[in-house]
Amino acid sequence: MSVRIKYKSDNFIELNGTVDEGAIPRTAITVASGGSCLFRLFDDRKDTRLSADEASGQTILSVDNARNFEVDDELYIELDSGSYDTLAVTELDVEAKTITVEAPGLATLASKSARLSVLLGSSVNMPEYGTPIVGKFDWGWRGVVTDTHVGLRVGMKLRIEIELDGGANLQLREILSVFVDGGT
Repeated sequence: MSVRIKYKSDNFIELNGTVDEGAIPRTAITVASGGSCLFRLFDDRKDTRLSADEASGQTILSVDNARNFEVDDELYIELDSGSYDTLAVTELDVEAKTITVEAPGLATLASKSARLSVLLGSSVNMPEYGTPIVGKFDWGWRGVVTDTHVGLRVGMKLRIEIELDGGANLQLREILSVFVDGGT
């Protein structure tokens, strides 16, 4: 079964019953315990990796493949620091396999094989819903892919990355592969 969202319709994204399994007793991860949650949408056709180490401030990036990218795409770039940089594509050279991004360039070093993805719109916050009870799954975090979310098209494959920050160094990244369905 493939996961689908409907085009031109609001679609819920949920992460249910989040619990710190390492705590004794197990505790719910909530806003009150320092938790927060969000998701991002990526165009799954537009993914590549750096083919060389790139320094802080670099604007011309060497990549494995520049073919599927377009000027004005928002690149979401994995940095060595563990954070991400978001920079707009200003120029492409498919033959040379380079992507030029806006100045000031990379915030910090990005190593060979770092992932570059095209971010669709902004991060979407997922507010907490329901009453947190350990062992129940009718509560958690919920966000909406709105009917007007930037860049969605019928037939596209999306990667949805959900990031849960549970506070106290508890981090979770859940990745979903989703098809955008034009049906009603």
